[in-house]
Amino acid sequence: MSVLPAWLEPHWRSLSARLQAGTLPHALFLAGPRGLGKGLLAETLALAALCRQRDSEGRACGQCTDCRRGLAHTHPDRLELGLQEKSTQIKVDQVRELSRALALTSEQ
Repeated sequence: MSVLPAWLEPHWRSLSARLQAGTLPHALFLAGPRGLGKGLLAETLALAALCRQRDSEGRACGQCTDCRRGLAHTHPDRLELGLQEKSTQIKVDQVRELSRALALTSEQ
């Protein structure tokens, strides 16, 4: 799995501990300058949340079916919301679709 930059490690340890304790909030807002590694941190956390065989640091194993599906962005419990191509805002229809998907029961 990918290695996080040193400046993100404290944030990872905090999020990983909360994931393992079952106290991760229902949503996270990662903000900061471009190139800081927010996307990598979010990806690392998402894969860890899907993995059933996390390592001792709480990172995804990268080998199980859930990890492979998560990496391929085909896991049925992985939902993403972000800017669409050539857009500067998240659109209302995107949020509505996300809300519909969140109302469904988790597959796994």
